Amino acid sequence: MISDITAICMTHGRWWLVAEAVESFRRQQLGDLRAEMWIVNDCPMCELVCDVPGVRILQGMMPFSDLSEKYNWAFARLESRYWCVWDDDDISLPGRLAQGVAMIGDHDAFRPRLCWNWGRMCWAGAGTIRGLGQPLTCSATFSTAACREVGGCTIGQWSDKSLWEKIWPRRNCLQIEQAPHEIQFVYRWAGIGYHDSGAGDPNAFNRAKNFREAMHRDKLFRYGRVEIEPVWHQDYCQLVRVAIQQGKGAVRL
Repeated sequence: MISDITAICMTHGRWWLVAEAVESFRRQQLGDLRAEMWIVNDCPMCELVCDVPGVRILQGMMPFSDLSEKYNWAFARLESRYWCVWDDDDISLPGRLAQGVAMIGDHDAFRPRLCWNWGRMCWAGAGTIRGLGQPLTCSATFSTAACREVGGCTIGQWSDKSLWEKIWPRRNCLQIEQAPHEIQFVYRWAGIGYHDSGAGDPNAFNRAKNFREAMHRDKLFRYGRVEIEPVWHQDYCQLVRVAIQQGKGAVRL
């Protein structure tokens, strides 16, 4: 059965973050919506295993040159009408997929103007919502056809930036500023550059290479077969409710 939307999670053996990303998918309130999650893991030394319904792990390939090449590889295999970014270090609240499909319609892309901002060091530690921030494509929902028509991401450039800059001129993108209780995305950063989002080196191929090397040195990294056990280390829905009660959704950071 072909899904309506595919959540694409790019990772390189970061099982400890993928566990929360899978739990975000498992909690989605889908109704009649058909959804799936792809975990694209280009880390030959770490085999990920997951038995959550709707989750598919694509692995066994050699590492991609950069994140743009990795996304384009996934685009070529998609059968769903829509897809969304499902970064391994971010949190998607239970209404994200249904909201994305409802909003995008016949648009090329739907992107909320605001997200909940968590900040750095997001694994297994106590934390709180800092307030509202401005996400880029990490919270967006895209038309698969539109991404193919523009040629996907540009190899050697920032994957998200290059894709959006190709799609935006078509003038068929929906961007809205949601009320705090409508925001379904929590932006976090794991504290180490992930393929494309680390600051410092303008060269995408160097960023990917440096990221892989850093992952293999990380104390949490495991060689061999790793079973993903979905978990949220905190109740992110409750943290958002607290942030709203405290007025953190009233202003932008």
